[in-house]
Amino acid sequence: MIKACPTELKLTVRSDSLATLGALSKGAISERKRVRSAGRPWLNFCRKEIINRHDGVNLEHVSSHKGTSTVEQKGNDFADLLANHYRRRNQNKPDIEYFTDSEERFILVHEEKNIQGDPRGYLKTLEKKVMLSTWRGKPTQGKFVSKFPTQVLTQAKRVWKWSIEAGEGHAWLYYIFGVCQWLPVNHRVHYSGKDDDKGDSGTDRKSDMRKCILCLTGDVENAEHLTRCPALAAEHEDLALSVIETMKRWKIPSSNWNIIPL
Repeated sequence: MIKACPTELKLTVRSDSLATLGALSKGAISERKRVRSAGRPWLNFCRKEIINRHDGVNLEHVSSHKGTSTVEQKGNDFADLLANHYRRRNQNKPDIEYFTDSEERFILVHEEKNIQGDPRGYLKTLEKKVMLSTWRGKPTQGKFVSKFPTQVLTQAKRVWKWSIEAGEGHAWLYYIFGVCQWLPVNHRVHYSGKDDDKGDSGTDRKSDMRKCILCLTGDVENAEHLTRCPALAAEHEDLALSVIETMKRWKIPSSNWNIIPL
């Protein structure tokens, strides 16, 4: 349609696909992005005409499946009917050539699936799966991410954003150390000490150095102990009250129940 319309006429292109409109509105792109672009056979076919016409092409979004009360919705509904008509009419005919004459003739395939979008994004997804699998395989470092995979990754994005906004790079490092149980607690700092290192009283000095020095429970200070240490009771209570107030403000069901800290 864009290639057939005379250049002196202004053209309005309406579509119910935001992805299509977003791809058409990008304008000139680099060669690397052009080859990696999703839907490149049809998109690159008309990209030059859109760039040359510049202000002569107006892109508009039309919401689909919301009735036919407007002219735009009627046109979009009729376009769907035409597309389905020709799809059904030609579904039993022999396949036609997929590529255009000016298009690179290659398709990326992984595990018998055609990669339709940007291969870089697809490769990053595969890399993420491998890294998560390796992380979960760690008995200690992967404990939290194995139990709460979605929450850990979502919170990681938030902490990264907050760290950049506040200019606090150490906050991002603290989150990584915390979620991997690498915080410098006594258990980890003195983990490599010798078991036969005895004190003056004959006690195991290594075990003593691993204990929490903030409380009198005699428990080993590790990441789990930080959530239940009596010396941090005030901080635990503040956190619980903050969670309760947030749940009430969001009107979450059962938010009136009291949360008892560990």
